[in-house]
Amino acid sequence: MRENAIVIGVHERKDENVKAELKLIFKNVLKITENIKIDRAHRIGTQTNQNSTRPIVVKFHDYNDREHVINTARTIGKQNKDLLNGIYITPQFPDDMRENRKRLVQKQKEYKEIDVDTKIKGSSLFFSKSGSKYVEKVSTPKALAIFDTSKSKFGLFEQTSSNEVNDNGHTYCVTAAVTTTYAEVREAARQIMQGSVSACTYNTLVYRFTDKDGHTHDGYDDDRDYGIGSRILDYLKDIDAPNITIISSRTPPSGTAKIGSRKNNIILEGVKSVLRKM
Repeated sequence: MRENAIVIGVHERKDENVKAELKLIFKNVLKITENIKIDRAHRIGTQTNQNSTRPIVVKFHDYNDREHVINTARTIGKQNKDLLNGIYITPQFPDDMRENRKRLVQKQKEYKEIDVDTKIKGSSLFFSKSGSKYVEKVSTPKALAIFDTSKSKFGLFEQTSSNEVNDNGHTYCVTAAVTTTYAEVREAARQIMQGSVSACTYNTLVYRFTDKDGHTHDGYDDDRDYGIGSRILDYLKDIDAPNITIISSRTPPSGTAKIGSRKNNIILEGVKSVLRKM
């Protein structure tokens, strides 16, 4: 993956030659005169409609060529991004790094809306004025927290669960509770994790609530099931769902049974089912 990059915004045509198209972009848009050797390149995902443009993943033959292309695009973009014709080029990161960066970019946008300047450095977000590091307030409870026997000041949260779904060996279940503060989110998640879902391989935590001052807080922890948390949270935002903590649980079979994009649909249907019951 060291030689890989993602190219976004390249117009998609039927029977296109992706490698040839990229070489033209390097020459005509980035004005790179050197010969950039590409080992392979292809579109990612399924085209949803004729107007959609899927990203391209490209593997350069040489890491230095990848860096040359990315840095050239970055330099042009800083001078005048219109010269790039809507094209954006970035390194291809592993799933965990990509999802973490996506979450940090979203947080950065939220802070910008309230005039708080932040910078992303590596895998962390820092506040420019103080230099302090942003720390997520809530994450999926781990074993020590789950089985903490100390008495909760909140009592027991009422939990709502979807029906368990089995598909190609994968088992799914979504459980939720009403929460209105960070403390309630942490405790509700801990109580949900004390149930049968604790045996699941992945338990994605997603929360969204509005505080007494009318400010909305949200976030997620994928628990290594990368991409699920952001999809659930996007749906909760779309329907403006208030005051909820969700644990989306999944256990894959042993071996290599694949499920592809159906996984996202099954989980979102579980979320919808829970919301209807609440």
